[in-house]
Amino acid sequence: MTSMCRNSKRSPGGSGYERRPLIEEFKRGLNRSIRRKLAEAEELLTTIGEWQERAVRLDRNQRQSKMKERMLGRNTARPGGNAQPRGGGSYGGREGQIT
Repeated sequence: MTSMCRNSKRSPGGSGYERRPLIEEFKRGLNRSIRRKLAEAEELLTTIGEWQERAVRLDRNQRQSKMKERMLGRNTARPGGNAQPRGGGSYGGREGQIT
């Protein structure tokens, strides 16, 4: 994401795009979930710089969130998880009777 923004910052004048079409072209290159979050933002983004800054921030947050989820998934049991052994319960006494 950051490199995509850097490349478009270096050459917006030579890109053949002007203000609005440059933003549209930038949006086409974004990850779908980031593009959706930017489009749903309360604050209207009007410049390519605003789009780039917000996209980088969302991308970074999304990557950090995924990393934290992976770390939590490895280190802790999930809340509300099923503590019973597979099969739905322990069998005792008479065959077929769940205790």
